[in-house]
Parts: sequence; structure tokens; C-alpha cells
Amino acid sequence: MATGTLFNGISQGADYGDDWQMPTNYPVIRLSKDNDLYGRLVYYARTYNWNSTGVMRGSAPDTTWFALPDGMPGGTYELEVTANGIHSDTRPFTACSTIGVREAEMTSPGLTIYPNPAKESVHVSFTAHAPGPYTLSVSDLQGREVSRQSGTADRENNVVLNLGVVPGIYVLKLNTTEGAAVAKIVVE
Repeated sequence: MATGTLFNGISQGADYGDDWQMPTNYPVIRLSKDNDLYGRLVYYARTYNWNSTGVMRGSAPDTTWFALPDGMPGGTYELEVTANGIHSDTRPFTACSTIGVREAEMTSPGLTIYPNPAKESVHVSFTAHAPGPYTLSVSDLQGREVSRQSGTADRENNVVLNLGVVPGIYVLKLNTTEGAAVAKIVVE
């Protein structure tokens, strides 16, 4: 999430008489950094969930969520917010690489997640060979735990896990006395 002022620009865009109006007051995130091999890398991120689409809001705070583009390598970038061609000052932003976050299905315990992509909750099914405690935890890609649920596993288990998180990619980890399994959850 990005927070600042004047994210939505200072103008509505273009008008052509009374038949064409082209407001462009939606911010775009630009991420750039120098790279020895390719020169300057530049990526653009789509924004959503704006707290306001009004323009010329003065010192009123603006917030927006943004989704990093697929395949963007991890590292520290210069982040700019642009609206109507006017960009903000740059701020450092560190993106974690999703390379290495893998979906794993282990035979002990077997793990199934549905639906995936999910919206508000997911069903987590797993088999335990012996009863015992289990823990389901969901973390964002920075490793911050956003959800946790514990219980006692039976032979066949189907747990509904309420997510309550913003759209993005998350890592689900199941721990039982028999081992651990990790899977990726996509939240729309």
C-alpha cells in the first residue's frame, strides 16, 4: 500500500466539448532500478482500492493498494506514484522475489487447497495417519503471519480457513506431528 498526498493529480484530464471526458486521475506506480546486465529496469504496477478518486485534495491523505507485476525480480527499487503524467518524489521500496516460493504437495500429510484463487476463505484438506495437533498458518511474501488456526487432526481433515486479507499471493504452511507441507494461495 502506498500513502501520500495528491496521488490523484491536480487535474481531471481532458474534455472535448460536452461529448468526451477523459479523466485520468488514477495513480500508476513506477518501480525502477539500475541493473549491471540490462541497464535500467522499469516496472509498472496497477493500483486499486483508492480511498478517493477526487483531484486537488491538497493535504488530505491518499492511499492506494498496488499489485506488483508478475516476474518482477526482488530487490530495492525507486518507487514513484504518477497521475496525469505528474510523478511524485521517489521513495525506496524493497520487493521480495517470489522465486523459490513453490507449491508443494507432500504425501505425508497430503494437502489440498480449494478454491485457489480464493476470495474470503479456503478449504484445506489433509490426511493424518495418526491423531495429533495441527497448525495452519498463512503468511504474506514478506514472511508476516496474517492468519493462524490450530486444532486436533483426525484421519481425514477438511478445515475452512477464513483469510480476511487483501488480494495477493500468500504462503500456507501446515504443521502436524508427521511433518509439514507448504502451498501457495492466491487471493483475488
